[in-house]
Amino acid sequence: MSLYAMCCKRFDGMLCGARVALDKVARPAGLSVLRKRVSSWVRPVHAAFILDGNRRYAMNAKLTTYRMGHEMGTQRFYGLIELCHQYGIPNLSVYSFSIENFKRSQTEITALFDILRTTLNDMATPGNLVHRLGCRIRIIGDRAMVPAEVSAAMQRAEHATQHHAAMTVFIGVAYDGREEIVQAARRCVAEAVSSSNDARGAASVASAITIEAMTRHMYLRAHEASVPPVDLVVRAGGAKRLSSFLMWDASHAELHFDPVLWPEFGELEFLRALSEFNKRQASSQTVDLRYSSKEEPQLAEAKQFAA
Repeated sequence: MSLYAMCCKRFDGMLCGARVALDKVARPAGLSVLRKRVSSWVRPVHAAFILDGNRRYAMNAKLTTYRMGHEMGTQRFYGLIELCHQYGIPNLSVYSFSIENFKRSQTEITALFDILRTTLNDMATPGNLVHRLGCRIRIIGDRAMVPAEVSAAMQRAEHATQHHAAMTVFIGVAYDGREEIVQAARRCVAEAVSSSNDARGAASVASAITIEAMTRHMYLRAHEASVPPVDLVVRAGGAKRLSSFLMWDASHAELHFDPVLWPEFGELEFLRALSEFNKRQASSQTVDLRYSSKEEPQLAEAKQFAA
């Protein structure tokens, strides 16, 4: 190694050490400031989080397997539920496993589903955090794509928490926002056809596809007919894209992208997202997020379907 390369390496090490030392001082100070301000903030009523960066965290931390990064991300997910409960956010949606994730190695897919199954079974157990906080668990996505034991764990978690009302947590599994919209359109048409008579033609059936009808058939409302649309989307891990998460329900949401990898995403990052949301809400014109039209009668609640 040349003298120049050695000097650069040493300098980089010094900078890294300085950043770590500065972070140890700055984080507590920043967290203290934000905690004092939060009481006056506008809070989102439905926050969606994309939990990105578990694999990169495992690589950066030189962990033995990707699974260890995902397991740490799961523990951070429990922390996120606590933060939403603590700061008064009644609806939380998280992107746990996308349809795109099926392109990963079979080893990682198996590990992800095993972690998911274990987590959901834990959530079904009395005394788990979700029971202590009064959280209702609901799964959104294509359940036909997941292993039978994972599907069974989903049902157990949903059944065990169905009477909780303090907070609702939606977990996206085998989920894709484009597929959700396609399925909603198909259900709109099927609903119209099933109630049509001979006098109705194709045009009449097509007219059944409205914003209100589509909204009723989105995954979220298969479980909670009155759940509000998403008003804040937070993505950890540095990427600045939605990756097809809740495209319909997040159409007017504020977007916040944080470079911190998900296993390191803590209260400071959470409050920074709320701070940014609060600033934007205060400085922009309020958007009417209601889906139903005042001129049209309210439609009946969506029937349960196997998502």
